[in-house]
Amino acid sequence: MIANKFEVKLYVYDISQGMAAQLSPGLVGRLVPAIYHTGLASFNREFFFGGGVQETSEPNPMWTQQPQMQHEIINLGETEKTPQEFRAFLETIKPRFTPQT
Repeated sequence: MIANKFEVKLYVYDISQGMAAQLSPGLVGRLVPAIYHTGLASFNREFFFGGGVQETSEPNPMWTQQPQMQHEIINLGETEKTPQEFRAFLETIKPRFTPQT
């Protein structure tokens, strides 16, 4: 963190744990390198969709406890928004991100 600026990262996971790349050529006739899941990380938290907008510690235990799911971390830059401002924004969009939608 640099004086009122917070780092923002995108965590990219392969939820197939490498199986998509291994099995896709035989199953679907072409290479599917991974089945991706992403999480946005900032404020020492990770935010992601999992049946709705979810939040966990950063790094997400999925990343540290299941290294076979690791794929990539992309640094997106910094934000001057506060954690409170970001959570307020999430509250405004939560109705759009439900298991039904």
